[in-house]
Amino acid sequence: MRAVSNGFNLFFKMLKKSPHLVGLLLALNFCNLYFFFPDLEILQVQIRPEDLLKISMFLSVTIFNYFYILMLVGYSAFTEQNLNFLGFVKKNILAVLTDVVRAYNVILLFSLMLILPGIYKQLKLIFVPYIAMERDKNLSIKEFDSLKQSSLLMASWKIMLALLAIIILWLPLDLFSAFVVPNTLIDQLIVSVVMTLALLYHSFVASFYQQQKTLLKN
Repeated sequence: MRAVSNGFNLFFKMLKKSPHLVGLLLALNFCNLYFFFPDLEILQVQIRPEDLLKISMFLSVTIFNYFYILMLVGYSAFTEQNLNFLGFVKKNILAVLTDVVRAYNVILLFSLMLILPGIYKQLKLIFVPYIAMERDKNLSIKEFDSLKQSSLLMASWKIMLALLAIIILWLPLDLFSAFVVPNTLIDQLIVSVVMTLALLYHSFVASFYQQQKTLLKN
């Protein structure tokens, strides 16, 4: 599909346009694993206050990196001329935070029912971050709801199946970064690179969003 090709193009555009920002993400992932990844052997014996601090820091940096990825992909895909990365983040971060938290609350609610409804809702709301970046910030949620707009763009079963296929193909790398215990520097570097490659997955999502938005306008 054209969106897949555009996803690769967006990813390589990001590497060319903002190598320093991609490098910063890699460094953040590595430092998070090196300094804050908890010692699982010690946790099996006892949980010390310093272990709780490391876990909280690890989770905090992981969440920060997730939003950093969204901002970096959005900056590469939607940025206006003469707007730098910090300006793009300042303009969009509040809307993205608000709408993504709302979306995950809905996904969690559906996931509590059964796994399949949760997956279905995650697919329906997958475009929320990028819609939040492009929507008019002067409009209220009642006037323009990113969640409803994402569901509208995901009305096609073909697109849902295509994105589900991408998620399934990405799943092994996602599971690798989640369950491999990075005990050595080499392990930490490898896992950091895999975590940074999440930029490619989100590039695919952003490209499908752009495709669906264009089709809806036409």
